[in-house]
Order: sequence, then structure tokens, then C-alpha cells
Amino acid sequence: MLFGGYLSVESQLEAGGIKYGSLKGALVPNNSRYEAAFMFDRTRIANDSYGLHVARQWIPALMQHGPVKTALSAGDLIGLSSDLISQQLDEHLVHSRPSYQAPSHHFYVVHMTNLSKHQLEKLDLSLSESLNAYVGYIGTTIWKPVMAGMLLPQVGLRAGEKVITEQIEGEGPNPAGYPFEEYGLRPMGVDDILYATYLDHRLDNGVPEWAAQDSGFGLTVLGGDQQPAATSELLIDDGRVRHLHEKHGHSLNRAQLDGLDREVLAAEIQGKIARGLVYDLRFRLGTRNGKLAPENDAMMYSVQVEFPKSDGTIRRYQVGLKYRADLHTSEITTFY
Repeated sequence: MLFGGYLSVESQLEAGGIKYGSLKGALVPNNSRYEAAFMFDRTRIANDSYGLHVARQWIPALMQHGPVKTALSAGDLIGLSSDLISQQLDEHLVHSRPSYQAPSHHFYVVHMTNLSKHQLEKLDLSLSESLNAYVGYIGTTIWKPVMAGMLLPQVGLRAGEKVITEQIEGEGPNPAGYPFEEYGLRPMGVDDILYATYLDHRLDNGVPEWAAQDSGFGLTVLGGDQQPAATSELLIDDGRVRHLHEKHGHSLNRAQLDGLDREVLAAEIQGKIARGLVYDLRFRLGTRNGKLAPENDAMMYSVQVEFPKSDGTIRRYQVGLKYRADLHTSEITTFY
């Protein structure tokens, strides 16, 4: 059923001139790109439809300055204590205005993926010039506690001049009624159930229970039986350790993992995997000496892990893993 659903989504997108694979940059984290939550004080908006009001500013800003491929999510910041939101704003809010404080329930958030640094800066400047309710942005490329309150429904996926949204049977696309067409974006719909499975970007909120549910479902797609990645035995043999040091030594060194033996290295990475989401599920055809070798076929997935650098700052890494459903084991293949 899952493969059939994938084919259906692929077909629906191709009918609109979009290749499913072209959306990877919007849906899968990339170490060379940024993600950000643009923050708005909804109490500064004299309009109960504050989400629509804000959309009339961020959509044209996106069209002028934002990425051509990006996942767009929006909603209220919820469930955080006043002390926590105050501390998080002090530490992480990037803004051009004086320092800003407010209770968490005052905030409306618009989240975007696949941003360059220049795009992020231009979007920030454009929003600060056009909307008094805009207070700044928080980078979400690296996990922060404030992200636990960002349970944001996805608005759509921008793909050039189109925005892909969910579509309920018998109805049109863009069910939330965002004013995309006013600013040159043409909505196209995908069945809502399939959309949620194949096109919904997942912000890593850092909640282990949610990560377990997510990875359990993800590994089931690869043939597993709903067991989460945290319970998968993590394998790395001596040959793979040598490969990682030869091909990914710089990343291991920055993560202060260089020189660790394979048991300690596996344990360090395993501990990080337990709280993260899984991405980029894929089937890779096996080869040997340049020829197809079915015995080397592999089910693959990726996870994000974060380690401190020597200066104390946090850096995100992508770990590629080969999954064996029959043994519920995951073998580390890449670290970068």
C-alpha cells in the first residue's frame, strides 16, 4: 500500500509538471541550508484573522526573496512557560529591533526550510520593514527547546510558481484559503492522506516519544515492524570505521569523535539517534565491479545528530544508515 501510495503521489505531481525527487531539498535537512521560524506578535494585529493578515506579508516576501523549493508551515506557538520563552528569546531571537519579550501564547510562527543565508537575511529585512507585528526569527537548523512549542501544520510546499497543498476529495486545493494566487503562486492539490505521508515536512521538535513514533513508521516503510530506530542495534565494523575516518574524518574531528573505537563511536551516535526523526527513506540498487548485484541491494535512511565542536557551539551532522528489517539492525555508512 505504501509503495502504491508513492506511485500515486508521483503521478499526481507529474500531472502538474513536478518531479517528486525535485522536492528533496524542501523536505530533507541539508547541512548547507538553513531552516527558520519567523515570529510574529499576534496581539499587535487588530484582526482576528491574524494568520491571513501575516500571510499577505510573508507570501510576497517569499516570492521575492525566498527559496524556490521550500516547505511552509504556520501556526501558534503553544505550551511553553513564560520563563522558558523569555530565556529562549534572549538567547536565540535574531531581530533588528529592540529586545522583545512576550508570553508564548502571543506568538504566531511561519516556518520555512531550504534557505540560504542570503535568503534568510533578505526575508528578515523584508518582514521587519512591512509588518510591525514581526519581531524577528529563530534559527531551527539546530534544535532548541523553543521548538517543542512549534507544532505547526504545513501550509504547503513551494515548487517554483506552484504551491502543493493537501486536497480533500471533492474539494479544491489550498483548503485553508491562503492568498497564494494574489502573489503569483498557483495551488495544486494532492490527496490529503497521501500528502500527510509523503509531502509533509516534519520539524524535529526534540520530543523522544514523537521521534520513536516517527522512526517506527519510517522503518516500517523499509520493511520493519513498527519498532523505532532507538531499538535498532547499531552496527559499525572495523572496515567501516576506517572508511569513515578516510572519507568523513573532518566531520568526525569537528564532532570530537575522531579516535574513538568502534564500540564507543557507535554508542555516541546511538544516543543521539534516539531523539531524532528519520529522513530520506530510499532503496539503493546494489553493485559489484560496476555491475548490478542484487545481494548488495540496501534499504537506507538518514538521521540528524548534533555534537558540540571544540568551541562549545553545536553542529548538525547527517548519518546515513543501511537497514536490515529481518534483524532490525542499522549499519552506519556515512557521517558528514
